[in-house]
Amino acid sequence: MKKLIFKFFLFFFYFISEIHANDISIHYEKVKDQIKTNNIIESGDYYFSGSFGKYGSIESIDIEKNKTKAINNFLDYLSDSVDWPKNLSDFEKKKKWRSYNSKTKGNLEGIVLVDNGKIGSNYFVIVGIKKEVLFKNRVTFNKLEEIIN
Repeated sequence: MKKLIFKFFLFFFYFISEIHANDISIHYEKVKDQIKTNNIIESGDYYFSGSFGKYGSIESIDIEKNKTKAINNFLDYLSDSVDWPKNLSDFEKKKKWRSYNSKTKGNLEGIVLVDNGKIGSNYFVIVGIKKEVLFKNRVTFNKLEEIIN
């Protein structure tokens, strides 16, 4: 009887985890035609970003190069959400943001490679991240200043 109960809980846990794992795929399917380079698309509890580039001779390099570009879109999104002082120029904002990213290593955890492939002579990569995970990386201007100084 104990084995049966254990198997039931194991199956239940597996079933629930599969539902949540496929959740990002369901939301991606809804917005995949809207995703463009340098753009963030929202669907449900997820944000998606894509990068497209010329196809090279080594697929793994194309994946990593485009994945990095797509992740940078998320970092740019976070930069736009900082409560920047009005008297700061765009150049100063970018300089401070780059300094902040270099100190924090620009790490975004929870990013999922959702789709990738070749279309004609181009290679594309689509990444997704859960909203709450992305928003955990938001920073205020005061916190940013504290970290870079």
